[in-house]
Amino acid sequence: KDLWLNEGFAMYAQILWEADAGKRSLRDWRETMAKYDQSMRDEYGPAGEYHRRDFATSSVYWSAAFMLDQLRRKVGKEAFAELWREWPQQHRDGNADRDDYIAWASESTGTDLRPFITRWLTSERTPRLL
Repeated sequence: KDLWLNEGFAMYAQILWEADAGKRSLRDWRETMAKYDQSMRDEYGPAGEYHRRDFATSSVYWSAAFMLDQLRRKVGKEAFAELWREWPQQHRDGNADRDDYIAWASESTGTDLRPFITRWLTSERTPRLL
C-alpha cells in the first residue's frame, strides 16, 4: 500500500521538471488532475488503498503526485522543498512506510499532516482542492 512513496514522488519530480523545462505548466497539470483524479480513484482505488488486483496503476502514480502537489500548496513552497530534499536523506539505504512519512513530515513542518495525507491517500472521493 506504500508504493506511492516511490512512484508518487518520481511522478511529481517528472511533473516539476516538465514545468521547469516549459513543457507543461503546473496550472495545466493541476487542471487535468482535477478533472481525472476521481475517475482513477473509481477505477483503481485511491493511491494508498488501491484495489489489490490492480498493482501499480495510474492512481499510484498520478493521484499520489497530485497529493504531493496539494501538500506543497498546504505547507508552502519552502517547507515542501525542505521535505523534498530531506526525506530521502533521512531514509537513505532504508525502508519507510506511510506512518513514517506522515510522522516525519508532521514533525518537520510543525503541523499535524496525518488527516490531510491520509484523506488524500485513502479517500474514495477526490479531497477538496487547495
